[in-house]
Amino acid sequence: FDLGYDPMSECAIIPVRNMWGELLGVTRRSLSHRASIRYRDPKGFKKRNNLFGSWFVAQAESPTVVLTEGPLDCIKVWQAGHPAVAVYGSYVSEHQIMLLRRMGVVSCILMFDNDKAGIKAIKQCKGFSEDNEGKWTYNPITDLRKFFVLKSASYKGVDAGADPGDMTDEQIDKAVTSA
Repeated sequence: FDLGYDPMSECAIIPVRNMWGELLGVTRRSLSHRASIRYRDPKGFKKRNNLFGSWFVAQAESPTVVLTEGPLDCIKVWQAGHPAVAVYGSYVSEHQIMLLRRMGVVSCILMFDNDKAGIKAIKQCKGFSEDNEGKWTYNPITDLRKFFVLKSASYKGVDAGADPGDMTDEQIDKAVTSA
């Protein structure tokens, strides 16, 4: 992944690439617990138009991919032996769906953070959206099941609020294989 570290600003340097591996810039991820802003993306970078790790999935030609929220979660899932991409948040855009299809992905395993935002993201991937009053409605346009076989990773035995970056390789493997 060609990660780097900037000791002056206490930041991890994460290269951002397109699905052909071309460098688009770098994201700076603060490692300080006091940081109010954890991620600083390249100027003009549109998260909704990219998938972190897509260049590896495109090379691997894997029909199944794990979807995570952030780049560090994606890297951790790859280290556990499973092809993954990060959607740069907790929402999958129409453009990201197009990229997944272009890469030949047939099946997606949802492995968003095990918190309120991650649970909401899983519902959104299944076509549900929440209005300002907390009411959920179905919208077929956002339903990933129209395009992919969709599965959710199991978090049995993992602390509430954990994300893939907090899990061991064994926990990730168990979560992915039990999906």
